[in-house]
Amino acid sequence: MERAWMTQGRVCFFLFLVLLLACGSFAAELYDFEDARFDPDMVGIICSLGGALLCLVALLVVRRGTLVASEGGLRADAWRATLLRSGGLLNGCLLVLMLLAVAAFVASLYDFEEMRVDIDMPDALFPLAAFFLLSWLRYRIRAAVARAKEEPAAASASPESASRPVASHEHARMAQELEELKKRVEIDPLTGLLNKAALTEKITRSLHGDDTHCALFMVDMDNFKSINDTYGHQAGDTALVRTGEALREAFRGHEALVGRVGGDEFMALLFGIRDEADLESVRRNLRSCLQIPIPQSKDPFTGSIGCVLHEAGESFESLYARADKLLYEDKRRDGSSPTR
Repeated sequence: MERAWMTQGRVCFFLFLVLLLACGSFAAELYDFEDARFDPDMVGIICSLGGALLCLVALLVVRRGTLVASEGGLRADAWRATLLRSGGLLNGCLLVLMLLAVAAFVASLYDFEEMRVDIDMPDALFPLAAFFLLSWLRYRIRAAVARAKEEPAAASASPESASRPVASHEHARMAQELEELKKRVEIDPLTGLLNKAALTEKITRSLHGDDTHCALFMVDMDNFKSINDTYGHQAGDTALVRTGEALREAFRGHEALVGRVGGDEFMALLFGIRDEADLESVRRNLRSCLQIPIPQSKDPFTGSIGCVLHEAGESFESLYARADKLLYEDKRRDGSSPTR
C-alpha cells in the first residue's frame, strides 16, 4: 500500500517542526517571558532537552534515506540496513536520554536552589517511567542490531536452499575447466608428456632446491624424417607415441620430469642419480627400451642419448648444453645425423 504522505521530505519537515517546538519549550522552561526573568524548571528543561535530542537523531536517521524512501512509503526491506548504519547512534541517544531521565528524577526529589529535599511525586513518576521505557527500547534495539548482523552470515551460508548446491556445482565445474586448461597448456597432446615450456620451467625450478642428486637425459630419435617419408606421418606419430611410452618404462621407479621438447627430441630430469654408476645403469636401460618396432619395417626405431650428472649450483642452461653436446657425439658414433 502506497503511503505518499510518508515521503522522506515530509517526514523530515515534520521532525524539524517538532525540533523547533522542543527548542521553544526548552527556552520557556529556562526563562519566564511574562516576568522577564530567569526561572529555570529543571524537570521541564531536561525533558525539553531530551525531546530535542531525540528529534535531532530521528532527523539524521531519516535523512540518510535508509528508513523512508524518497519516492514515498516506509521501506520495510531497509530496517536491517537502518539498524546496521544507525544502531550505534540510536543506542547512544537512548543512553543520553536515560541519563537525562535520571537527572530529572533527582531534580524532582531535591531542590538544588534551596539545597533541601523537596519531593514532587507527579514530577518524579514521569522521568522514572521514561527511564524504564528507554531502557527497554535500548535493549530491543541492541538485540535487533545483533540479529541484523547475523542475517548476512546466515544468508551467505544458505540464502536459499537451492542456491548453494548450484554455486558449489558451478565452482566445481570452473575448477575442473581450469585444471583441463592447465593440462592443455602444459601437456604435449600427442605423447601425453610435458611440453617444452612446462618441462623447462619445472626443471629450472627443481634445480634451485637443495637436492642436487639428479641427471639430465636428452634423447633424439634417429632418422625420424625417413619414417615420415617412407611410411607416412601417421606412422611417424605412432613412433613418437611409442617413444613416450618407452621413456616412461625406462624411468619407471625413478622420480622424473619427462617431456617432448621438439619434433623427435625428448628430455628428462631424473632425481636420485648420485654417481656415474647410477647414470650408466639408467642409460643402458633407456637404450634397450628405445628399440621401437615400426610397422612394415624390419629395423626398429632407435634414439641417441646424451646424459650428464647435475653439479651443485649448476644452472639449467649449463646442464642442457653439456647434455646436448654428448647427444651429438652419440649420434656421430652411430653414423646418424640429427633431424631438426
